[in-house]
Amino acid sequence: MPACLHIPTQYQSRFALLTEFCAEVASEARELGMEVNPAPGSAAAMGGPHVFVLFNSIKSAEYMAAWIRPFGEAAALLHWLVDHPLMLDAPLIDVLASSHRGYRLLTVCPDDTHWLQFRWPGLAHMTMPHGVRPSAIADRATLEASHATTNAATGGRDVGILMSGWIHTRRELEDLRSQVPESLRAPCDVLARLRIDHPELSFGQAFEIAMPPGLRSSNHWLWLSGIMRYTVAVVNRERRLRIVAALRGLPVTLLGGEAWREVESDTTCYAGTCNYADLHTWFKRARVGLALNPTQFVTGWSERLLLSLAGGAATLTDRRVLVDRDFGGTGSPMLDAFEIDEPESMRAKAEALLASPEVRVSMAHHAIPEVATKHLWRHRLRKILERAGIETKASEPLAQARGG
Repeated sequence: MPACLHIPTQYQSRFALLTEFCAEVASEARELGMEVNPAPGSAAAMGGPHVFVLFNSIKSAEYMAAWIRPFGEAAALLHWLVDHPLMLDAPLIDVLASSHRGYRLLTVCPDDTHWLQFRWPGLAHMTMPHGVRPSAIADRATLEASHATTNAATGGRDVGILMSGWIHTRRELEDLRSQVPESLRAPCDVLARLRIDHPELSFGQAFEIAMPPGLRSSNHWLWLSGIMRYTVAVVNRERRLRIVAALRGLPVTLLGGEAWREVESDTTCYAGTCNYADLHTWFKRARVGLALNPTQFVTGWSERLLLSLAGGAATLTDRRVLVDRDFGGTGSPMLDAFEIDEPESMRAKAEALLASPEVRVSMAHHAIPEVATKHLWRHRLRKILERAGIETKASEPLAQARGG
């Protein structure tokens, strides 16, 4: 009997990101021959091992136990964190890690994961980045035609530079700052400035430099997470506003929260919010995809990077250790990378790509097969389940189906 995957169908998250992640993982699990969300007592539920997947957090450990109970015991309880470890609900992990033998924490990159063993000695943990769904992949056969024109009516790419993401408003930053103990607000501002001026510094490194000695807290994990929320929001806003300012005069489309309205101009267009489920369609319309990586990390890359590569846009991204390792970084045939604190160099690269359809097409031809054969959710699932000793059906790579 096939393995069974149990996964939520609804999450509360910005741009419905986690709901879509769940839908995409479920779809790819079916491609691997798994039964998805079988009803308790059904013939399908009586079959193979039961694998449960949750992203970021859930209501409670009791809710998790009630979900699993009708199916016996979870062969694997995969808890996929797509944020920094400090954003974990620590009391929840205390229960899950101790109550379920199959519990495994997955993080999308290795940033600060060494902290996990201090908090939860013996925790089963692995690093596993997110993936994308097959429909995010552009058709290679139409790349030349789409990059040759900006006329959307004839299949052209009508978006010049696409930048998606989120920044906080000034009011939102003030609210976050007010939640930090008053005596630490000035050190938090120093911490944020350190990370802006020295992008290679992680939150933990900047914290050690900026904070006064001898700090004590009865709930150190929760206290650190509040400091991180505020300082990451400050760094994120300044970095991204600098990027937009550097692109002034070029055709830029912004997707995300309402805070982007403050930077609109004759050439910078705020196109509103976009649910994650639809984001891949925007990258298929873009000539250049500006895929900025998560500010809370210093090594990891964003799902936007995969969507831009898959969508056939000429991809620009800020340089990271894992961007270099996984995609080649500077000099890669599939993308170009820049230093996040050098927005002027990013602008020069964007201008050159806008003026060079042949280069854009060449980059896309290298990028699309890379995503299709290595970075779908099915590739992630297969690797995780193999490590858990759970067999799945082999699946054909998509490269041929997409003109590879």
